[in-house]
Amino acid sequence: GHRLSAAGARAGTPFGGALVFSTAPRTLAFAELQLLLALVKLLRELSTSYDAAGALVRCGGMGVCISVLRLFLHDPLGSEPVAVAVEVLWNALEHSAVAVNAAGPPAPSRTELLARRRENNAMWHLADDTALAVLRQLLTALFVHGRRAVDKQLRNEVLIVSSLIASHRKSHKPFRTQNLLQLLLQYATASELPEDSIEERTRASSKGSLWDPDKPPLADRHNFATGSPEDLEMKRILWALLSDLGRQDQANLELIVKADFMGALLMYLDVDSLEAVDEPSFEESMLLEGPGSPADGDPGDAPEP
Repeated sequence: GHRLSAAGARAGTPFGGALVFSTAPRTLAFAELQLLLALVKLLRELSTSYDAAGALVRCGGMGVCISVLRLFLHDPLGSEPVAVAVEVLWNALEHSAVAVNAAGPPAPSRTELLARRRENNAMWHLADDTALAVLRQLLTALFVHGRRAVDKQLRNEVLIVSSLIASHRKSHKPFRTQNLLQLLLQYATASELPEDSIEERTRASSKGSLWDPDKPPLADRHNFATGSPEDLEMKRILWALLSDLGRQDQANLELIVKADFMGALLMYLDVDSLEAVDEPSFEESMLLEGPGSPADGDPGDAPEP
């Protein structure tokens, strides 16, 4: 006789409609998203514990988080797993930083030393081309499309993650070769430009590809160059990060100098305040000139009437 297909067999049962609906592609995609979100949230809970975070790093959890971020590069602002995965990276990196910097007895063996400095170290695992390329693409999307306060907060969290990764010298070259350093320099100095220059560069960069690593796009100034707390915090994080990246890598330092980063910093110096600091105070003048000098108004020095 005629043999029913699997879908037809399900439809013929009392709950056939529900079964067919539950296997529709759109519903399956939603279920997969919810499952992924639940799993990433579980990783977040584990990452809050020092011991569990170390086990998470050893088992490849950092690579899993980077893979999650890569899945949502097309729309990171509307994807909850992105924010959770960034939080997992942040937690694991902070635990690793504490472990590396903690004072303790020397490693008894080379194996133990490697475990402490590499296998258990989230900074070491994330200081590679793959992770930094994904972070560059994620930051690009957040800069270009993130205008809300919550978007800017996520952007700053990604910058903090990048700063923690930069604590490991192994990451300094990939920051440059994956053009993440160039992207950071673009936004570290752009807000010091006149508004019309920012708009002109924004229009010019909008004609190119969003993902072109050689030509990082410049977003609308409202996304990064406002006086909001999030944008001011971004500036602080960026400048500290660039300082770390240029401290021990000569090629990075040359790029930073070429981008006129120092010129942007000099714009924030208050020359009048510096001159005021150089001038001695009244008390300092008293100490320098000594008692009985004309500066202290001694009546004995006044001319006789």
